[in-house]
Parts: sequence; C-alpha cells; structure tokens
Amino acid sequence: PGETDTLSIDVFGSTIGTGTIVIKAFNVTNPDQYIVDTFKVHLSAQNAIIGNSSIVNGYELRQNYPNPFNPSTVINFSIPKSQKVTLKVYNILGNEVASLINNQKLQTGKYKIDYNAAGISSGIYYYSLTAENFKATRKMILLK
Repeated sequence: PGETDTLSIDVFGSTIGTGTIVIKAFNVTNPDQYIVDTFKVHLSAQNAIIGNSSIVNGYELRQNYPNPFNPSTVINFSIPKSQKVTLKVYNILGNEVASLINNQKLQTGKYKIDYNAAGISSGIYYYSLTAENFKATRKMILLK
C-alpha cells in the first residue's frame, strides 16, 4: 500500500469471451497490508487484450511493435478512467479490416493487444483507438 509498481500479465486461453482477473498484492513482512485490483480481459480467436497496470497518466496509443510485422504485432494503449473503448484496424482505403475492441467497457489502465493479421495481405494499415473524447490513429506495415 502506498507504493507504485508495474505488473505485466499475459493471458492465454482456449475459450473465446470476457473474464475477470483479481490480483491481491501484499507486503511479505506484513500480509495484513494488501491491495486488490480487478481487470477485465477479453479473448478472441486471433487477438488477446491484456491489462498491464491500473496506473496511468492519461490517454495514450503507442506505436505497434514490431513494425513492419509478419503476421503478429503488439499494440499498447492506456485510458485514464473506466469507459467504453473501440480499437479498429483499417486498410489504406479506410475500409475496416479488423475490430479488436468494439465499444467494450474497460477499466482504467494500460493495455496490450496481440494482433494476428494472418488473414490479410501485405500493405499499409492504420489502427485507431476511440474512447469518449479521445481518438488517435497510427500507421503499421504488414510484410509477408
């Protein structure tokens, strides 16, 4: 309690859907001192949302890595408060090719999306994060 740290959690599963992860962090010298944090996660067929931390300073959509990629890349973003979030991928013509998060309510935090673009062809794509009064777009390149 009163300390700040970062925890990274990779979520894997064979069932598509939304789940909850509850983390209890305690002081080993005094287990009565602890904090509990809850994260919502969503697993889909090709992509996974992973909550990294509930400590954020504001909105952020980071550049994917690796970039260029083949066929998988990682997209990191953060939101400063609980709200509905949309994250979509578009081709160079502006046509939607993937909906990674579709108007889903996420808790305050930093998130990581593992995006697998195995079903689309090489080219330049854009990914866009929308959350309440925030919108950001970045470019990524798929090389097969």
